[in-house]
Amino acid sequence: MKRLKFLPILLSFLVLFSAHGQSPESIIEEMYDRVMDASGHSFTLVMNERIDGDLEQSTMECKVHYSSERIYTKMTGGENKGAEILYNPDVYGSKALVKKGIKIKLDPKSSMMRKGMHNLLTDAGFQMPAVLLYESMATAKDQGILKEAFELSGSVTFDGRSCYKIKIEDPNFKITNYTVSKSQSLSKLAKSLHLSEYMLAEINGWRVGKSLSAGDIVKVTSAYGKTSVFYIDKSTYLPVYQRIIDHKGNLFEEYKFTDIIVDPSFSSSDFSEDNPKYTF
Repeated sequence: MKRLKFLPILLSFLVLFSAHGQSPESIIEEMYDRVMDASGHSFTLVMNERIDGDLEQSTMECKVHYSSERIYTKMTGGENKGAEILYNPDVYGSKALVKKGIKIKLDPKSSMMRKGMHNLLTDAGFQMPAVLLYESMATAKDQGILKEAFELSGSVTFDGRSCYKIKIEDPNFKITNYTVSKSQSLSKLAKSLHLSEYMLAEINGWRVGKSLSAGDIVKVTSAYGKTSVFYIDKSTYLPVYQRIIDHKGNLFEEYKFTDIIVDPSFSSSDFSEDNPKYTF
């Protein structure tokens, strides 16, 4: 019976050991698994992105179902405030239904859809940042710089939630020339290299969505950003905050996710223009 008094001490030790046993690698691996296992997410997203040299902020409410690729967004702040976008391949094929004053169908990769935003509509949600973060870690591991590049900087509180703070700084960051091996869009090239299409467009003086041909020379970065900071929610393991700094030390993009629901019970009306809560 006397041994029971040591139980609280033992449990405290195990909790402490478990907390200190966390590493950027184990956290990112858990984050990746959790994101990829989720059927979908709904959330509010505040975006602060550098557009044509100036930082522009916008806010959206978003619903994403990954396997069916269905997406609904409503812009609640910024240049496109009031716009609603519905992407449902089963209904509209490769086009998105857009309503801002008038109702039209647009290719998500078109210049009109890309205006004022870094990323494609079809990359909405947590899967794209999860893949980028995971692949960045894998690359650093292959190069033998994982411990040097990835740092667990303790805990922070974001939106009332306790989060791991992970800082990434590529010690070998550089911009090099890359020879395109086959015809493709700048978007596809960036995705294959796990880089930002918008940053590649910026440093090459091009527009997003540019078509590339075999033999073209593209200036590419060795990592998504020179310095990156992620907050990973300790409960959901979602990357709820992301800040990317470019090679000049300037803010490139910042994303804040709040009001997150994991695996929401979406109904067919959530991705239908007939939903009475929408204005299509």
